[in-house]
Amino acid sequence: MNSLTTTSLSQHPLIAVFGCTGMIGTEVMRQLAPHDCSVRGILREANRTYPVPHQERPARVSYVTADHDSTEQLTRACAGADAVFLLIGTSPDQVRIESRAIEAAQRAGVRRIVKLSAPVVEEPISVEVAHWHREIEAKLEASGLEYCHLRPYAMMQNWLRNAHTIRNFGRTIGSAGEAPRNYVDCRDVAAIAVQLLLSEQPLQNDAITITGPEAITNQDMAERISCVTGSNIQYENLSREAHYHMLVTQAKLPEWLAQHIVELEELAVRIPEQGTHQAQQLLGRYPRTMDEFLQEHRAVFMHGS
Repeated sequence: MNSLTTTSLSQHPLIAVFGCTGMIGTEVMRQLAPHDCSVRGILREANRTYPVPHQERPARVSYVTADHDSTEQLTRACAGADAVFLLIGTSPDQVRIESRAIEAAQRAGVRRIVKLSAPVVEEPISVEVAHWHREIEAKLEASGLEYCHLRPYAMMQNWLRNAHTIRNFGRTIGSAGEAPRNYVDCRDVAAIAVQLLLSEQPLQNDAITITGPEAITNQDMAERISCVTGSNIQYENLSREAHYHMLVTQAKLPEWLAQHIVELEELAVRIPEQGTHQAQQLLGRYPRTMDEFLQEHRAVFMHGS
């Protein structure tokens, strides 16, 4: 697929954004704002801090609150929207909530949905979250709406969640051994989503896998973080069982999330990921690299910050 056209659905479209306070949704909101469109972020909680403070917000950027368990409220939140960016935070409720959001978009007369999904995992390897996304994708495909499933690999920003351990203990932990993993910057994923949301051409009702320019091992990540911070960061490789136990008992993650992280590490071992030029083709420019990302966020990983 070549670089996408960034012209609008209509003269002045309205784009509704689910997950507007999350890592990718915030970027979608920010990158949509300069375009000739209105942008409506859909919040789950009325007291959630806005990514764009009211005093700094363009008039065409707004937020509404909708109970994600209410199809009626979600329908009102989508009212008048030409297109929807669909991203609900990963959780065991994701299938139920995103399916309800698709139904609400249908009722509201939305024309297209761009869904943030996940790469396909072939049997006999199993990644539970990937199964959730396949179920939601099937719901969207049967909706009669224009759609595109965006299937990015791991986000560079996920490494920020390891910052506490890196800063305070000088180590990063995983169970992928020497298996390379591909990372893409969430800002580049958002840029591709924005192009699709605003394209004047009908969507091709397909899926796009988004990969970064290189695949990097956990050991290589430790060396790169050492380089930018001036510290000696070590990678500690654990067994799958020990990694899961650490995530649940020490990191205090929910069991489903710990299982997901371990499944992705095991997947990389069984099917090593590769760097590609796909993001470059979609963006029409070279995507952000991990070295750029680490340099930008070096203070987050430095001891004493």
